Amino acid sequence: MDPTQLLALAVCFAAGVWAVVLAGRLATMPASLIVIVAVSCFGANFGTWDIGPAAASIDRLAIVALVGIGVLKRILTPQPAIKFDRSDVAIAALIGFLLVSVMTHPRPPTKLESSPTPWYLFTTSFLIPALVYWVVRFRRSGPDDVMLLCGFFALLGAYLAFTAIFEIHGPRALVFPRHILAARLMYWGRAVGPFRSAPVLGTWLTVATVAAILYASQRRGAARTAALGLVPLLAYAQYLTKTRSAWVGFVIAVPMAFILSGTRTTRQIVALAATGILLLGGLFFGEQFINPSRVEGAATVAHSSSQRLALLQRAAALVVQKPLWGWGFRQFEYASRTYGGGGPLRVVEASAGKGLASHNLLLRVVAETGIVGTTIFVSIFVLWVGRCRRELRSTEPGSPRRTLAILFLGGLVGYWSEALFHDVTFQMQENFLLFFLAACLCTVEQPVACREPVAVAVPDLFRVQPALSPAYSAH
Repeated sequence: MDPTQLLALAVCFAAGVWAVVLAGRLATMPASLIVIVAVSCFGANFGTWDIGPAAASIDRLAIVALVGIGVLKRILTPQPAIKFDRSDVAIAALIGFLLVSVMTHPRPPTKLESSPTPWYLFTTSFLIPALVYWVVRFRRSGPDDVMLLCGFFALLGAYLAFTAIFEIHGPRALVFPRHILAARLMYWGRAVGPFRSAPVLGTWLTVATVAAILYASQRRGAARTAALGLVPLLAYAQYLTKTRSAWVGFVIAVPMAFILSGTRTTRQIVALAATGILLLGGLFFGEQFINPSRVEGAATVAHSSSQRLALLQRAAALVVQKPLWGWGFRQFEYASRTYGGGGPLRVVEASAGKGLASHNLLLRVVAETGIVGTTIFVSIFVLWVGRCRRELRSTEPGSPRRTLAILFLGGLVGYWSEALFHDVTFQMQENFLLFFLAACLCTVEQPVACREPVAVAVPDLFRVQPALSPAYSAH
């Protein structure tokens, strides 16, 4: 046999053994947080390697490993029973609908479209987040998961904030990963972080700030002081993104987190302080908020408003022509340029939107999937928000379920603040983050099914024991 084939078999065997070991010993929450780091910092911009017809990267390999470990854990160890609720059914329906849409519509002409293909966007922005959602949702949860999650995002936010500051003010030698400093056509003079996108960085900073507030609400002493000390640092990093939609999400989500996680007196103080800050900010910095100073110049910033109105006109024209099923997933750019010139709205010239993608998630969904797809898509968020309302109304302050509900709402505010002004399907990290937070919310205090683990024929050193130790059972 060829030595190369023998080496490949040996590597596959070793990977299989370690997969069994990790499936039995590594809890799903720490494993998923490792994937979060890989997705945020070590994606395709960091580096890729050709493996046959596909390109591999650290984040893609980490996602495959997480899904594989999740499947093995369900085979080898006791796990919660899989019981789909309405939100799970809605997600499955959306994945099925988008899959049919991609398969039944031709790819837009490549000479007109340089953006990712329908299959790529479907896989990265919906299929992979949905798979990770179900792995995390049906995991065996532990009592420390909530604080682990909040502490992790607070620390990740500190890294993102320092990276943004070093990127703008220096020393730039401290910026890591180095691909952050690579030449780019968009977001000149704005902090982009490892995502290479100022809007995405803004969403993650909003979630990190909410997580720091929630972590501080559950701690005392130095830990509480350190967590609250991160808030102004994260706020300054948010300012460095120079992204209005990110600012909107931040100024809504952060006071909301303080109000929902505090006592009645704290809520009153925060409400008054937030009102005063917003009034003063609007008085002295209103113009800067509407037209932030950017390297591109004020004219480019002002022109973006006309671009978005032009895209709204195009979307309206497309919806009128195909209202039920839409034009097909990832067909917006091509269809709007080809068939979106007319329509019921004529506020600005149609040419104002030239060279700009949909820049609004809801417009894309309505135009590409019609009433049917939009109903499925919106129902997912309606069900998630309903879950949050039930948790906030039925749980005591400081409880794990209430904490995760607040964290998810913070992420939802940041997500939709971006989605209404940018098309988040072009950035995998946005949907991935929101689906992950939703999975954590839906998993809290889920009972474990009484099912005996399957014996595994491996050496005693790697054997998965039926009787779990107290330390492991906490996970």
